[in-house]
Amino acid sequence: YFMPFWAQKHDDYLKLLRDLQEHCEDLWDRVEGVRHKLTRVLNPAKLTPYLRQCKVIDEQDEDEVLNSIQYPLRITKAGRLLDILRSQGPRGLQAFMESLEFYHPEQYTQLTGEEPTHRCSLILGKKKKNKGLLGACIKFAL
Repeated sequence: YFMPFWAQKHDDYLKLLRDLQEHCEDLWDRVEGVRHKLTRVLNPAKLTPYLRQCKVIDEQDEDEVLNSIQYPLRITKAGRLLDILRSQGPRGLQAFMESLEFYHPEQYTQLTGEEPTHRCSLILGKKKKNKGLLGACIKFAL
């Protein structure tokens, strides 16, 4: 059986996409596994400017998280922010993980097993070498 070159590349690409989606889901599962702790340490007011700069949330999302009477407590605001970021797919994951690198390095290390690098984001147009699970998700997102 002969498979044309382009068909093999297409199959390889689809397999890679499936694998990367699984890796991203695994990382979100890790986030959900420590959600209780994260919502207690995260300060949404500190994270939202960076997340807006990365264009994974907009002004309306930021206003909802920070000012809605539905979310009167910092814990509920942080929970809503996590939900919004998850709905943004791999780019939401990347921006969230980078914000953890900057503001909550211990949680970043707990989730990824990697030390924070504090380098500029690919989302922001700067080059950054990414390793491991997060790197795979980032490459998938771009």
